[in-house]
Order: sequence, then structure tokens, then C-alpha cells
Amino acid sequence: MTCQNKEDARLLRRRDVIRRTNMTRYMIDELEAEGLFPARVKIGKRSVFWSAEAVDEYIERQIKQSRLPSTSAEQVLG
Repeated sequence: MTCQNKEDARLLRRRDVIRRTNMTRYMIDELEAEGLFPARVKIGKRSVFWSAEAVDEYIERQIKQSRLPSTSAEQVLG
């Protein structure tokens, strides 16, 4: 992932990721642990952020998968 402009390099706080994805904290943590959600960026001892670009890409993938016919979606998801 390369940052082409300042918007791409923007980092989101957890509350912003929750608002943007409409997922709970628990769901984000579970999906991240399974490798299905973008990994957090740890800055400092207690500060974590997510790449805005990575979160947006995740959302786009979810939208595309939801629009596939159910048989195709099952094949993509395994």
C-alpha cells in the first residue's frame, strides 16, 4: 500500500473506525485477529489507529462481496 496523497496517509482512531464500519469494538477485534480486517497501527504505549485507506478498501471489498450472487459469494468466502 503506497500513500499517494495526504488523505491516503490519514489514520483513524477506534471510534472513527466504529463509525465508518458500523461494527462493534468486539467485532473489529475479532475480525482483525482472524486476519479479515486491516491491522491496527500502534503509536505509543496506549494509542492505536487504523489506516483510512485500508479501512476504506475493506468496506469496498465487503460491498462487492455482498453484491455477488449467493453461490459466487460462498465460493469467494470458501
